[in-house]
Amino acid sequence: MLGEVTTVYVFLIELGSLLLYCYRVFGVRRRIPSTLLVGIACFAVYYAVNKLADNNVAVNIIFGFLVNYVILKLGFKANVKSAVFHSVLLAGVLTATEFIGILLISGFFGINIADYRSNDVLYAMAAVIAKTLYLISCLERSSISLSFMYGIIRLISSIIFILFCVSKTHMKLISSTVNLFINLHLPMRIF
Repeated sequence: MLGEVTTVYVFLIELGSLLLYCYRVFGVRRRIPSTLLVGIACFAVYYAVNKLADNNVAVNIIFGFLVNYVILKLGFKANVKSAVFHSVLLAGVLTATEFIGILLISGFFGINIADYRSNDVLYAMAAVIAKTLYLISCLERSSISLSFMYGIIRLISSIIFILFCVSKTHMKLISSTVNLFINLHLPMRIF
């Protein structure tokens, strides 16, 4: 159950990050509710393809690029060259952040990198880390205010803390330390 909820969360954060990025970089072509509906429809198809392909990495990257491109062209003021460039850029950033999340969880818990999906809690933690990094990248690239970014980072670090506590491991002390570090040290780095 947690794995399916996590997958839905992943797609919602990806959609939200994409829409925030595109809104700030390009401006909307249509009214915002129409653009949101286009995004939801595209990501619903993306989700279905992902399920049918059994979360195949290559299919996920290629289809992610296509969905980004379609949303950019239909919902935002992007020409073909800009839409292709930004779709490739966002797909690359998304792939990198997912890989970082998987590597961190695999290394932290000492599991094989291919086994991160075998445990729903570890999958959720990897997803939260990856999508946090992706959201931060999208916000940073589109010049969203740092105070807004800091609020989102604090919220997501709290989610990571809760997931660590739920994981039934001996990592509660480490997760408390990570949460404290993120919430106290990061503002000094940003401001």
